[in-house]
Amino acid sequence: MYDVNVYPKNAVTTATKTVNDASVVKLGDTVQWTISSDIPNVNPIDGYRVVDKLDSKLSYSDSTVALSNNAALTVNAMSTPPRTDYTIVFDAASNTLTVDFTASGRAILAANPTAKVLVTVNATVNTVGEITNTALVYPNAASFTIAAGQAGGPAVTAPVITKWGNIVLHKKDSQSSAALAGAVFSVYRTQADALAGTNAISVGGTSSWTTDAGGNLVISGLRYSNWANGAPVGPGQPGYQSYWLVETKAPTGYALLAQPVETAVTGTDPSTVTVTIENVLANAAGFALPLTGGVGTWALTAGGVLVLAGAGLFTVTGRRKRTEAK
Repeated sequence: MYDVNVYPKNAVTTATKTVNDASVVKLGDTVQWTISSDIPNVNPIDGYRVVDKLDSKLSYSDSTVALSNNAALTVNAMSTPPRTDYTIVFDAASNTLTVDFTASGRAILAANPTAKVLVTVNATVNTVGEITNTALVYPNAASFTIAAGQAGGPAVTAPVITKWGNIVLHKKDSQSSAALAGAVFSVYRTQADALAGTNAISVGGTSSWTTDAGGNLVISGLRYSNWANGAPVGPGQPGYQSYWLVETKAPTGYALLAQPVETAVTGTDPSTVTVTIENVLANAAGFALPLTGGVGTWALTAGGVLVLAGAGLFTVTGRRKRTEAK
């Protein structure tokens, strides 16, 4: 003997999961995930559960539950008698969130079959890498005991991804290409902030990084420039994030960079250089020497010629005046 559970076609539930990370840039920022699922068009609904097992690179913050048509749902109400339409349980050991609708909540779902159930999960990113997440939606009591992927089991959302990586900077001499240690950099999310020196990005309490003996530094824990809200993006598109590097201290004997340097985060390998920046020597007067043969050299040469010409003209004019006076 065995039981057969038969559900009409309109009781089948589908679900999607999206990520909103376009406005964040560093580890510790909050990434928002939203699970949107159908309500089975049956009455009564004998069970409804949403499960989100977070990637270990995410730290759970909080969550909310709502219906897309704004039908009221109550949690921990102080009414008489008390009524709770759903429960939220987060298991830290497995990094898993479970939302269960109670009998009163399922009655509200049944009364709003065309609405979507929206579970919003806020979590912070704690480690670099590509973070993939899915969620499970169990549309009835029978599905609770069936594994994902099996007939009659929960709906599984398509994977959604957020990507986090590094800037790897290499500092070298503009002439010899020798590695330069001791250069200090800060990073900014906009060119305006970089020019003003305001709102430097701080990752894990650090807002400046120094090149090592090999001329390298790694700024780890920044959102990919070319990936936002779960999809690839290009320069100029919404969500694309350039990063602006500002040298706050030059290596000893070298001139400080005059302008911010724009770069991008597109990988996670801390050994792969993503941006190379050159420094020129500073002269005794403290200003940067122009590159040999460059426009700066010609400008200085032309300036010197003008100064000498002016001095010669002054000398000749003086002699003429003395001769006329005699």
